[in-house]
Amino acid sequence: MAQGGTPPPAPAPAPALDCTKVAPADPNVAINYAGDAGCVGIRVSGPGLRLAWVVVAKGWTYVVKSNGTGTNSRVELRFSNASTGQKVTFRYERGKTVIS
Repeated sequence: MAQGGTPPPAPAPAPALDCTKVAPADPNVAINYAGDAGCVGIRVSGPGLRLAWVVVAKGWTYVVKSNGTGTNSRVELRFSNASTGQKVTFRYERGKTVIS
């Protein structure tokens, strides 16, 4: 083994969930990332919008607070990871997406 030199680079971190590969294919559904928690599909049609599907990353769960139906044209979900204590709130309204 040679002395000195540059150590090998650290391995790259595991890739985040690729929503385009795990989401159902539908041209009428917008794919949105909810941080590291997962992906949210929003169907936008006419004046309304609706939750189409959710794909969660390993270790995460979610609760739907609003699915976009009725007079409340908003999709809102709360994600949580029990092992890390992380929480992510995802809210989608026309012209505005908030992830916190």
